[in-house]
Amino acid sequence: MIEFKGYLTGVSQKYFCNQIVKLQRIFIVFTFIPAMYLILLFSYAYWGGSFIDLQTALVILILFVILFMLPKIQTKKEKEKNTPQRVYIDNDIIISQSNALVEGRTLMDVKEVRDYGDFYYLVFPFGKYSYRFVCQKDLLTQGTLADFETLFAGKIKRMPQKK
Repeated sequence: MIEFKGYLTGVSQKYFCNQIVKLQRIFIVFTFIPAMYLILLFSYAYWGGSFIDLQTALVILILFVILFMLPKIQTKKEKEKNTPQRVYIDNDIIISQSNALVEGRTLMDVKEVRDYGDFYYLVFPFGKYSYRFVCQKDLLTQGTLADFETLFAGKIKRMPQKK
């Protein structure tokens, strides 16, 4: 058994929070585009053939910018609730546990393990995507980093270190 236990701190916590923000922004973009289409369709039908004026376009653009910026707001309570406090591997299953959710994947599902120096980030294919598998190296309580890297031999990608 390999276990990382404790709350993420420093660079790994910042990375985890940025992953949440990226996911929220992708969600906003893919919900805003159909909504934008419906707004344009409605304005076209409502104003009897005149398409869209500059003011409406500016309002829509401002709304999009505001919605795109909102995901940066996260309270300390939200971060604590969503941040994984335990990631462990047992019987070819990797489980990420936070105060809000427990999520599991098989080791075969792991597409890539990114080594950022202080932590590992596990990447999964599109249908099994999860941002919750961040393993901070100094939180390792059971097993060794060598055991972890042996499990994912051939899938580990060393990432450039930011200073």
